[in-house]
Amino acid sequence: PFGGINIVFAGDFAQLPPVGQRGLHCKVNTYTATTTKGQKAMFGKLLWLSISTIVLLKIVMRQTGDHNACFVEVLGRLHTGTCSDEDFELLSMRIISTVRPTWHLGEWLDAPVITSTNEVKDIINECATLAYAQYTHRAVHWYYCFDKHNGHEIHSPDLRRHLNGLHSGSTSQRLGRIPLVIGMLVMIGQN
Repeated sequence: PFGGINIVFAGDFAQLPPVGQRGLHCKVNTYTATTTKGQKAMFGKLLWLSISTIVLLKIVMRQTGDHNACFVEVLGRLHTGTCSDEDFELLSMRIISTVRPTWHLGEWLDAPVITSTNEVKDIINECATLAYAQYTHRAVHWYYCFDKHNGHEIHSPDLRRHLNGLHSGSTSQRLGRIPLVIGMLVMIGQN
């Protein structure tokens, strides 16, 4: 089926399923067999079943060292859905509203933060940027997009204010305004 080429698939069955679809390892919905989408799903399932060699990786390589041992164990239990009350307590101690981070100090300078919504992510990024500017005594530079409708730039102040205030989850990860400070770290997740 793959033209005689060896293929290596990599994935994590504990992660969320594909959006709007079923995973290839799930039971096929036979009620959709007469549709193109249903037939593609069945063909995908047959391809999946043709795989003969499976390798399970069990050693965590990203978080190594004795100082990460507890975290690695918690991740393992999260992965399998077998967390303990102690795991819940440990993770609860790391909720931002509980911790109240000081964004410009040591451990928070490059700490990864997991959020459940794009709106919260945008707020945290802005707070961290403002804190970095204050800590480094550098100016915050705001950059604004130029929105167009039917090929013409939008000039209405009310509409521009509304568009600039939308969070990235409602704009395909495109913010209406972005704060930047010279010297701050920036990660671009989309080109």
